[in-house]
Amino acid sequence: MQSIQRNGLTITLIGLSLFIYLILGFKQTLTNLPVVFYSLYSFLFIIYCILYLTNKNENLGLIIGGSILLRLALLFAPPILGSDYFRMFWDGYLINTGLNPYLYLPLEMEVSSDFPKHIAHFFQDKSNYTLGTPLEESLSGLAYYFSKGNLSHFVFIIKSCLLFTETLVIFLIISLLDKFKMQHKKLILYAYNPLVILEIMGNMSLEPLWILLFLITILLIVFNQFILSSLLFAASACSNIIVFLLLPFLFMRIGFKKCVLFLVFVVSFFAIICLPFFDIKLLSHYLPETITNLTQYHFNSGILSLIERLGYFAYQKSIIETAAPYIFFASLAIIIAISFLNTEKSWKSYIESCLYALTV
Repeated sequence: MQSIQRNGLTITLIGLSLFIYLILGFKQTLTNLPVVFYSLYSFLFIIYCILYLTNKNENLGLIIGGSILLRLALLFAPPILGSDYFRMFWDGYLINTGLNPYLYLPLEMEVSSDFPKHIAHFFQDKSNYTLGTPLEESLSGLAYYFSKGNLSHFVFIIKSCLLFTETLVIFLIISLLDKFKMQHKKLILYAYNPLVILEIMGNMSLEPLWILLFLITILLIVFNQFILSSLLFAASACSNIIVFLLLPFLFMRIGFKKCVLFLVFVVSFFAIICLPFFDIKLLSHYLPETITNLTQYHFNSGILSLIERLGYFAYQKSIIETAAPYIFFASLAIIIAISFLNTEKSWKSYIESCLYALTV
């Protein structure tokens, strides 16, 4: 009887979440109001917490089905919270015209008669080179090709890929939970996280690519498939170079000889995957912009935003350019310290260390 009641509560919570996601996805004129958006967003987190706390590790099928349903709800919704998908569309356009997206600025290409001017109108970074990773650029190129230059079709193709990737990630998490004899309810922490769902299916972020590849890497390493795992690790790094920060935790567990062999394979596969986009001209602009991106934007963006606000409050100006590099190197030092301090060599401990590092 209690099990039926808990299932009823779970279905109710999933239904409420579904209703809110539909509002966020398809009533954007309403949710553009900050009060409405943050109220709905907060309500989603409350539901998320209740769902986790009340779940007793029962009915895994319901949990999986509900998580996929919530993502499916945003499949046909226009992207929200950002305009990065316009840049993805533009990069896909360049690839399909035989041009390297890393070498051309949208601002320079506006004079071209073939330039999709209706897309350029929405750009916020016309004067910046793309910072998309090779795997992301490849996906943009394929999506543009199959969409035949239609933006709506392009968005649908990318979102379909993300939905498929997220589904695989969910099942891989279950496999890892089974491997380490952990409760299935922990799947909720990822599968129902509103930040994850809105960022990926709502904002069309390509983060699931590296997450999927990295999870497969872990499973392969656990089963001693080092060459194949190094290929997947390199592919994951080609989707998000933050993966390289997780290498120290791996080295502490596989020994020096395997560590060197693994690193050689990773670097080799990484170079091969990046080769189609390589050009000597990239060294003049892509490398400096990537370093700036790493030290100022992607890492600890929440902390950086807080420091930026404090700088305006205390000095009436932004201090982010001064503080950001220190925060980046402090974060790097903490990650290295975690890798040495966590002496337990189990793979469960490895995943925990990776999670601590990503939190930092």
